[in-house]
Amino acid sequence: MDREIREIFDDYTLQIWWSKEDDSYIAMMVELPCCKGDGATREEAIEEAYLSFEGWYDFYREDSSGTMILPQPMSRSVYDVA
Repeated sequence: MDREIREIFDDYTLQIWWSKEDDSYIAMMVELPCCKGDGATREEAIEEAYLSFEGWYDFYREDSSGTMILPQPMSRSVYDVA
């Protein structure tokens, strides 16, 4: 696990819910909906979302000028959807 990427990930908002259809928890980054994961527990779903973010990080990180183009975090929070 890359500490720098993990710290960046932790600044983003995660939405977590139980999916009856998937029979698992789903964790999705609100600012980056393409980064999501699932798991038998909330913790597993969060870790899978982190792995997804880690894969997308380099893609989003820089444009041709070297400027960070990741969307800005809305807040530092985790919340459940009822």
